[in-house]
Amino acid sequence: MFREALNYPTDGDHGSAALLLGGVLTLVLASAEVVAVFAAGERSLALGAAALAAFLVVRLLLRGQYVAVLGAVAGRRAPVAPRFRGWSRVTDGLGSGLLFVVYLLPAGLLLGGGVYTGRLELAGPTATAVGTAGGLALLAGIFALLGAAYALPAAATLYATEGRLRSALALRRVGRAVLTEDYAVGWLVAALTLLVLWPIAYLAQFLLVGAFFRFYLNTAVRYIHGRAVGDALGLDRDPPEPSPVDGSREPAVRPVENADDDEDEDIPDGREVVGRRGSPDEEGIEPSPGDPMGEEFR
Repeated sequence: MFREALNYPTDGDHGSAALLLGGVLTLVLASAEVVAVFAAGERSLALGAAALAAFLVVRLLLRGQYVAVLGAVAGRRAPVAPRFRGWSRVTDGLGSGLLFVVYLLPAGLLLGGGVYTGRLELAGPTATAVGTAGGLALLAGIFALLGAAYALPAAATLYATEGRLRSALALRRVGRAVLTEDYAVGWLVAALTLLVLWPIAYLAQFLLVGAFFRFYLNTAVRYIHGRAVGDALGLDRDPPEPSPVDGSREPAVRPVENADDDEDEDIPDGREVVGRRGSPDEEGIEPSPGDPMGEEFR
């Protein structure tokens, strides 16, 4: 799976072009971040707003492309890298962003509540109770964060394959995927891939090639996620194979017509037909004297 993931970003007719465009957009995204920080330091509202708008649009484009990768891989025997499709990627990225917020919201509330209670200045038994509740909220928030990080790839893949947020929020189906061995192995391979290669991508971002490597790495990781969810749920989204004879989906062998139909053919008047089916006399065959069937026809 790891080797296939590394080969996937440039696979297909549009893989190289998508990698080139994705690298350029990643470079624009990094530049927008730098400009936004500079604008905040200089207190330039117009420059900051322009940088923020560019950042959001490019971010949604990239997220939408990653959603397309998940949809192109899950349940496919020979997936190829998808190409960028303009503004449709923005809507897909927006849906992916909303999904990200929904899944991380419980963890954010629990962690925020734990931090807030820890900063309260109380005394006596109330302080002990509030401190205990805050500690439990922090612990629950950490587990919720880990659970969201584990389940989000499965939810995003369901959203990519079916195009509906409702499918990604169906906890029973998401749970069916994440509790399988196929998904656990795939998620672990993706996590190890990020752990090993992301430091290289981070160091390379100061070079021009770093942006392209980051997009390449993110695409490879989405391949692993999509493949894991497809195997976990047994998805089969390949179209049925056509008939090898004429390319249609009809049976290649046509039914045999009734062979007895030729007995009802009209015989032209005034013509003698020899060899018609019937008795041996009609066929012009003289029965042998020892043939028991011959007595019947004598």
